[in-house]
Amino acid sequence: RDFCLSRGLGDVYKRQVRHKGFVPWDDDIDIYMLRPDYQALMKVLSDELPQGYYNSSSYSDSTHMQPLTSVMNTKHIITDVSERKKFYGCPYICGVDIFPLDYIPSDEEELSVFRNLYTIIYSTAREYYQYTKEELEEYLKRIEEMCNTKIDREGNIPNQLWLLLDKVAGIFGEDECEYLTYLPTNICYDAELKYKKEWFKSAKRFPFEYISVPLPNGYDELLKVTYGDYMKYDKQRGRAHDYPFYKKPVSYTHLRAHETGRNL
Repeated sequence: RDFCLSRGLGDVYKRQVRHKGFVPWDDDIDIYMLRPDYQALMKVLSDELPQGYYNSSSYSDSTHMQPLTSVMNTKHIITDVSERKKFYGCPYICGVDIFPLDYIPSDEEELSVFRNLYTIIYSTAREYYQYTKEELEEYLKRIEEMCNTKIDREGNIPNQLWLLLDKVAGIFGEDECEYLTYLPTNICYDAELKYKKEWFKSAKRFPFEYISVPLPNGYDELLKVTYGDYMKYDKQRGRAHDYPFYKKPVSYTHLRAHETGRNL
């Protein structure tokens, strides 16, 4: 917590500014972290988490298939009442997603080459199990040539691709770029989703439930780029999950309580 609060700058932006806490209909927290901070976190995260918590990333889980990290309090619904007390009675899986922000070049030609390189690695990793062996081998050879690297065909190829993707994502630094972005969204869905680096130069603390959390000084511009009129309530905008997210877990908990005759 201390590490993330001091180094992370998050999608708690909207929650803090508009709700001063959790969005009532949401189910998790998303945190943005600048790439250097994200890589530093990956080195220590597993060792720093409390007992029972776990993180899923390409660095801790070889089956992880996303360019982000998720931290969760449990892997299953908690039926033990005493165990639930640690989470204020909540029996469900609760998590934080951590998204790395990367610098992107301003030069259009350089940006085009970078986007093409990122896209082929990202697409090959994400759709790995959809390709034929012949198609996959063709893509792997292209990636090896473009990145001047070697992919071990006897090893875990998807995991190698996700780790390589992170290296490619961090090619550019602050001194040579004006903007940052979350690359999968920028490349696959919205090329205009990018943030000026000066928006992240400093931070100030805002209330969030019973604590305070830092927001970057450019939070207003950042939220407008991401959400438009972010003070307007819209449960559908930017949604990535089916809401209410906990409806199925609640149904399962009630069913188990009925079957066992116990309060779960």
